[in-house]
Amino acid sequence: MAKNSISKISNAFSTGGGGVNFEQQIQAMFLLSLLVEGFCPAMNEQTKRVCFQAKHLGYDVDDLVVFTYRDQTEGKMLCQIKHSITVTEKDKIFQEVICAAWSDFNKEEFDKENDRIALVTAQISNNAQQSLRFLHAQAIGSVDERDFIERINTRNFSNTDYIKMLTIIKECISAAQDCEPTNREIWSFCKAFILLLFDMDCWESVNRALSASLIKCNSSMDATLVWSRLVEYAGSCNQSAASINKENSDKSIQELFSENKIIQILPTPITGIDLFIPTVALIGTWREDNEFDRKVVERVSGIKYSEFEAKARTMLSQNAEYIQLTNGKWKINHKEELLNQCKEKIFDDSIERMLETVKSILSQKSKCVTSEMPYFVPASGEYENTPELRTGLVKSLCWIKKNFSELSQCNYDNFERDTFCLVRILLENAEFGV
Repeated sequence: MAKNSISKISNAFSTGGGGVNFEQQIQAMFLLSLLVEGFCPAMNEQTKRVCFQAKHLGYDVDDLVVFTYRDQTEGKMLCQIKHSITVTEKDKIFQEVICAAWSDFNKEEFDKENDRIALVTAQISNNAQQSLRFLHAQAIGSVDERDFIERINTRNFSNTDYIKMLTIIKECISAAQDCEPTNREIWSFCKAFILLLFDMDCWESVNRALSASLIKCNSSMDATLVWSRLVEYAGSCNQSAASINKENSDKSIQELFSENKIIQILPTPITGIDLFIPTVALIGTWREDNEFDRKVVERVSGIKYSEFEAKARTMLSQNAEYIQLTNGKWKINHKEELLNQCKEKIFDDSIERMLETVKSILSQKSKCVTSEMPYFVPASGEYENTPELRTGLVKSLCWIKKNFSELSQCNYDNFERDTFCLVRILLENAEFGV
């Protein structure tokens, strides 16, 4: 083998497809914002659709175009993705980025005041980073082109790096259009041109960790596996230059977010808890038009239903976050949180009344009748009480068992004895099918 035919050692990131991987991960992040109905960075507008390799749509900045919801129209952010970039007037890649951005900036469909063109990268010199961000910030903060140019040329407010960056951008645009842009044009362009930094190229990535957190809040699946699937899907979309919205995205991808987790912000704790609050929390749910539910409420509370409902209505007017009334159905919200607030207000007599009530409702015989076929036919409601009340009381009993060590006003030995008797009686009277 000839000596000069042996390949030399090259940068592992480049030979290993690092640039492609970086691009796919950036694309996956925008797909994630679409699927969780999130917002596009730098736009403060909800992501509407994501278009890959958008050259066929007429854009020169074509790595990614993100469309957003904007009143009666739609916004857009054009993304040129480069893992690393050197910002000089002689660097061909930066020249291409500015030329493509300038071309799209001057197209009729581009909203120069609200749309954005983003250079998305992971590696750029600190001077270039600070300079590009300074130009954009000052362009946004200037009232006109004269104010903008004065800001850039003001000693101690600006510096030579910022002035040089503006010169580099002007030279790149001049080369693209064979004439120097006016101050108004360069001011307007700097308002639209932004730098987005993503550290997706390292294992310790902050952006990746934040993406995993976002996935965890919106999917019941393992966040790492969901992210890997999104990156894979982004690669597939990139190859086919796909335009993806929430409706036409792959069904298997949609299913990853079909059981969204809802983060609930707990309401403010109730001040001045009286004996009614733990009682209504233990009951949980009941229907005011069901006479058997009303009787259960009286048994657990130890007071007449009319008095109990009056107290519930007072609570509804004062603490609506914890209780609601809908079409005759009362329901306690944040039940476990409310019970946790009431631990010092729960006494033996309340638990005893609840145990007796649970024994009564769970001992009810089913109203289902056996047909000739091997199944039951319900007859106008299987039990006297509503299923919601039955379920709520059993859950309260489970909560008491779990938290009894913190119920300082109650006797644990009595509770153990009474629950043992409850289970024994229910099992003795149970009807087991063959």
